[in-house]
Amino acid sequence: MHYKLLYWALGLAFVACSGASDPSQETTNQQVTLPDDYAYSLEKAFILPEEVKELRLGNQNMLSLPDSFSRFQNLEMLYLSDNPGLDLGQAFPLLLQLPKLRELSLNGLHLKSFPQELVQMQGLTHLWLDANPQLDYPALLKSLSQLPKLQELSLNDDSLSELPGIENITALQVLYVDRNEISVLPAGISNLASLNTLSLQGNTSLQLDLLFQELAQLESLEVLLLNLCGIEELPASINQVKSLEILWLNGNGLEKLPETIIELPKLKEVYIQGNPLDAEAIQKLSQSAPQINFEYDQVADEAIN
Repeated sequence: MHYKLLYWALGLAFVACSGASDPSQETTNQQVTLPDDYAYSLEKAFILPEEVKELRLGNQNMLSLPDSFSRFQNLEMLYLSDNPGLDLGQAFPLLLQLPKLRELSLNGLHLKSFPQELVQMQGLTHLWLDANPQLDYPALLKSLSQLPKLQELSLNDDSLSELPGIENITALQVLYVDRNEISVLPAGISNLASLNTLSLQGNTSLQLDLLFQELAQLESLEVLLLNLCGIEELPASINQVKSLEILWLNGNGLEKLPETIIELPKLKEVYIQGNPLDAEAIQKLSQSAPQINFEYDQVADEAIN
């Protein structure tokens, strides 16, 4: 009898142990993850700040950054564009605490001066300063020469007529100066030995012969953008830019291209849509240089067939 009671008790104990466990002792397998749109919301990004690599906080009427912003220790890309009320004096000491920050956009902040802390961001590789026409650009460009890793710089819509000191930012690979008032580049532009892409779109006062002489010194220049520059005739001196591979000429007043363009040994693509071109002349150029792809309005092409 005692044995039966003992077996009965052991059975109850087994059932109790194999039943539902105490919720307080359960180990959850659920993993916290960032929402897909975390980059556009600080609130969402703070769910897992150590996982955040990119923040796109443009046009959010920001006046300051939270003191806890330094928790984004793995942040690489930060876009603060179009927050004209943002206090950069308050923000930059926080940004300096982000060791992996490489790309910074300050477009459209209506800046009148630039934070001196900017030159302490020695790891910065990309900087966008579009639509800040009141900045002291000679002083700024001089300071940016202290950033040894700066590879891409954007100065679109900044009312610039010249670029003094740009030649001293020697690590530059990509330079955007669209919709300014540039006519020529500095004499020392050859210092930019790594410059691969130059965009001068919307600069309608370019002195093209001088420009091509200057660009001929850039042995790494492969991409040149001259869209919407009011160009009615492309000088034959384009053949001096020997390293050129891709040329953009959309939206100008070109009726033809100089025959010397096919002398460029590395040229692969020429974009010339939106020009009053003589399509037959372009066809002849294309036949003479089948290695070059001329992209032009097909309507004009069909009209001659």
